[in-house]
Amino acid sequence: MRKKITGGVLAVLLSSMLAMTVLASPLDNLKEMLQSLVGVSPESVDEATASLSNAEAEQLIKQLEALLGESAPTEANGASETPAPQPETTLAQPETPAAGPQGAPASEGGESQGESAEGQGGDSAGAPADSQGGPGGPEGDSPAGESGGEQGAAQEPESPGIPKDEPVSTTGTAYGYTGTFDIDTASSEQVNLNEGEWDINNAQMIFWGGTAIQNAGTSSLAVRDSFVRGETAVETAPLSGPPGGLLVSGNIRTTLGVGNSESIYVNSTIVSRNWATLSTDAAQPAPEGGKELSLYAYGSEAITMDGGYGAYSDLFCNLFAYGSHFQAAEIGIISGTYGKVTVGNIADGEKDPVVSKVLTKADKEKRSDKELPSIIEGGRNALMIHSVNLPPYWEYEGYSEEQIPLYKTDVRVHGSTLRTDLSLDKGVEYEPQQQAYIDHTKGSVILVKSTNADLYLEDCEIVPDPKGTGYLIQTVYNNDTMFMNAVPEGKTYPGVIVTVKDCDLSGGIVNEDYQRDLLLTLAGSTLTGYMNEYDCAHWNEVSAAEGFTDYCKDSSYSTHHGIMATLQSGSSWTVTQESHLSKLVFTEDSKVIGLIFVDGVEQKHEPGKVYEGNVVVKPGVPEEETTSQEETTTEHIHNWASNGGSPADCEHDGVHVWICTTCGAEYQEPLTALGHKWILSDELSDPATCEKNGTNLYTCERCGEFYSETVPATGHLWHPDSIIPATCETPGEEKYTCVNCGLTQTSVIPATGHDWVWDLDHSVWPTCDTDGTYAYICNNEGCTATFTSVWPATGHDWEIDSYTAPDCENDGVEVDKCTVCGATQTITFAAYGHNWVYQNTVAADCLNSGYDVYTCSECGVTDYFNFVPAEGHSYTCYPTPGNETMTHTYYCTTCGDSYTEYHTTSDPCICGYSGPRG
Repeated sequence: MRKKITGGVLAVLLSSMLAMTVLASPLDNLKEMLQSLVGVSPESVDEATASLSNAEAEQLIKQLEALLGESAPTEANGASETPAPQPETTLAQPETPAAGPQGAPASEGGESQGESAEGQGGDSAGAPADSQGGPGGPEGDSPAGESGGEQGAAQEPESPGIPKDEPVSTTGTAYGYTGTFDIDTASSEQVNLNEGEWDINNAQMIFWGGTAIQNAGTSSLAVRDSFVRGETAVETAPLSGPPGGLLVSGNIRTTLGVGNSESIYVNSTIVSRNWATLSTDAAQPAPEGGKELSLYAYGSEAITMDGGYGAYSDLFCNLFAYGSHFQAAEIGIISGTYGKVTVGNIADGEKDPVVSKVLTKADKEKRSDKELPSIIEGGRNALMIHSVNLPPYWEYEGYSEEQIPLYKTDVRVHGSTLRTDLSLDKGVEYEPQQQAYIDHTKGSVILVKSTNADLYLEDCEIVPDPKGTGYLIQTVYNNDTMFMNAVPEGKTYPGVIVTVKDCDLSGGIVNEDYQRDLLLTLAGSTLTGYMNEYDCAHWNEVSAAEGFTDYCKDSSYSTHHGIMATLQSGSSWTVTQESHLSKLVFTEDSKVIGLIFVDGVEQKHEPGKVYEGNVVVKPGVPEEETTSQEETTTEHIHNWASNGGSPADCEHDGVHVWICTTCGAEYQEPLTALGHKWILSDELSDPATCEKNGTNLYTCERCGEFYSETVPATGHLWHPDSIIPATCETPGEEKYTCVNCGLTQTSVIPATGHDWVWDLDHSVWPTCDTDGTYAYICNNEGCTATFTSVWPATGHDWEIDSYTAPDCENDGVEVDKCTVCGATQTITFAAYGHNWVYQNTVAADCLNSGYDVYTCSECGVTDYFNFVPAEGHSYTCYPTPGNETMTHTYYCTTCGDSYTEYHTTSDPCICGYSGPRG
């Protein structure tokens, strides 16, 4: 695969070089610089620099630095120039998409769905892939944007620059998101953050096929007055893989928090077609002095339409909902082991130190009702808590293998409503065994699956749908396959601890988890309903109905675990059907309206007494604490039977009269008005359309009263039917169809313009005396355009290798050597000649020439000039004295030189001798 470096990253490179640690060599420095560029792998860098020396690397570092000041490439008239680097941040700069239908996305993105877990055994569907070098992010198709020039013309990259530290506010429409983004940039694939503090204001974000907002690392994000929606045309189906035990469905997570990030949604609406609206995944235990992953909703809505859940508090995650409405087709909120959930009203949110830090005066004014409650509702359960087995986390202090099964999930609910509404469930088809398990728990408001939990419910409404189980709280054996199902030897599970304060509850509380107790405390609260506990044998019966065998996998739980109920001051329990507990305690100023039996023996009501064992409480009126006006001498236990009365209706209280069949004593039990039970009439209602308001008519199924309400027009929900993608030089076209009414619209996608990036693999490095080549390719999908430009030769870096100075007679020589490539060059310096000084003259003689003598004043060398030729001998011939008859002698008249020779003729000799010879 071709590796590419965007020119823009070079602007970032400049600032990073200033703080770069000095490494072992220039070559190492060059490698670090190249690896810091987006898209360059260490392997590619090693290959490109394998043949470079340290000196060559130093030269190339200078070249890269110089690149920051060069101009951007153009393709005018066929000429190309070296592109200037452009600044690159975590996200791409926002662009303006094609003009399309209101709210329609500029293009369709896709999310890669792999297998990972939102915590092991938790919510999952693919570990967040980091699409830009950071944590997390499914990849999608980039939407079309304006090219910044004429259609069909090549796009000219921006001038170089270093990214600013302060946020830049961008107003308008970006990638189908309309509004103001108080962040540096907005991504064509998703908002993908990893560090820093960010704000998204007044945005409409409709993202097809993937996660719209991913917040990871240590970043803090506030989303204000915005609409965020995850959309897909894929049919809702149960999740497969590691999260299958959650029994939720879908394939879209509209938002995702990972790592140790912090996400705060203020007065916003977040919608998912299915699976997840506000999700978490891959959280990390809080570092020392740090924070755990947290997700906040203030005055916001989280809606999951066809399947899945509204929010998930995964491992090491904290979920806070203040004055917010969570509505999910399956489960309102899910929390896993180590997860924490806090649900409260608007006032609670404004007291929260994290939320209050980001709230503005305008934010608070929009939520003037400070007692506005949170409403958490689900088509199956409002709140589900499940256990997860976590071997990878045993290495963290406080999360050992022994401690994991003893940890309690923490849930706090104040001033809010939890309820189930089976009409929200869209009937996703599960496997028969899974569906049997779902049916066994469907309609229970709070479902706890094989985990310890600490639930504190204050001033709340807990409303189960009577068409389901009707349970307020139900604990069950976990159907997940990854949870810890054995308590350490010698330990006891903390159990499910439920404290109900200042609440009026109506329904059942059932403990079907044979492994742990359910400890219920009513404080200033009323319960009209029943309680029941079950053992391991019960779960084997359930598993048989679901098609399993021996579902109760751990036969070591021989100790009985059940419900232990305590009624504190001001509390009452009106028993509506036979109940089974392990322990019951009530104070003097609380009461149980029912008949108490322990091991089959009826008990008197004695405040403060501990009723323990096989405790059965049946409907009925207990013996009054005060005697009747007609005191009897013999105490007896009343045998109460119904004796009529006036029933309560929707708007009027009633009374139920009980009479003792033994003594005739009478007791009147007040009955509270039932309240209307409104049912939507499909026949008489007029549904809203995309452009027209509708009308819902509700009738009370008890008394026949009715009322109507206007349903606002839904507005079109555009889905891209066909897309002719824009290319760099050619406009494209998108055709949208409203998934609600079938209306179609077409919009033009402007040509994108080329996005030139430096192609490292096909560039040729320059040498000292040979030009190299910059190679560029277009980074846009499907475009193969390329061009090259000259990368100037670096020039030699000469250093003197040797030097010989000139003198009077000899030239000087300098030899230079290039420190980069080793080439040499020679420079000659001419000899400067002697400086002669006259010394004396030597005269010529018969044999020798004459001359002037000179000496060099610089070097002392002597030389001879002005030569006079030798004069030669001047001989005169005479007979040789004493040997005149034989020889004659020549005598030089100048110098006296002589030589002798024989007479050669008989005539008078040349010497004048004429006498005898020989």
